[in-house]
Amino acid sequence: PLMEDAPRTKRRRTDTDTDAETETEPETPPTRSTEYWFDDGNIILEVESTQFRLMKSILSKHSSVFREMFTMPLPADEPTIENCPVVVLSGDTAQDWTLFLGAIFPKSHPGELPTFSLLAAILRLSKKYDFPLFRQKCVRRLREACPTSLKDYNDFSKGWKSFNSIDSENQDIRLPLISLAREAGLPSLLPLSY
Repeated sequence: PLMEDAPRTKRRRTDTDTDAETETEPETPPTRSTEYWFDDGNIILEVESTQFRLMKSILSKHSSVFREMFTMPLPADEPTIENCPVVVLSGDTAQDWTLFLGAIFPKSHPGELPTFSLLAAILRLSKKYDFPLFRQKCVRRLREACPTSLKDYNDFSKGWKSFNSIDSENQDIRLPLISLAREAGLPSLLPLSY
């Protein structure tokens, strides 16, 4: 976590790199999410170079990981922005968090079909941060969309129409589905992909 105006630097490696050489390259400064920066938020999650200002109470309500994290005292030198602690989440993507936060703070109509990208983001983050309700709903939706028996597959004559057409018409989602099923421990989703 860094202060808002503190520049970030990264050491550039070269073929002739030695310990004496420390050439630096500025990193992209963090930017505020335009969709998920709430004025009444009291925690800032920084993912890649995007910051999300959210409410601890909402994250704690749905996630045991965040609930436990927020009970721990903050170090005295912990950086803040507008009196909010900054938590850097590594290994995640800002795109996944933007999609996932769209599920926590929905803006779409309940009847809309989710995109595969949305379901994948929810599944990844709900597993990592223990959002059980979101994980259960996502797994249920994926199982509805992916036939697991020959009879169900034969009834599934429209192909991938169970997902929003943005994903299904423009790309073959079989490889991403295989990867996601393996990552999430959902082997029942694999037969349709082969």
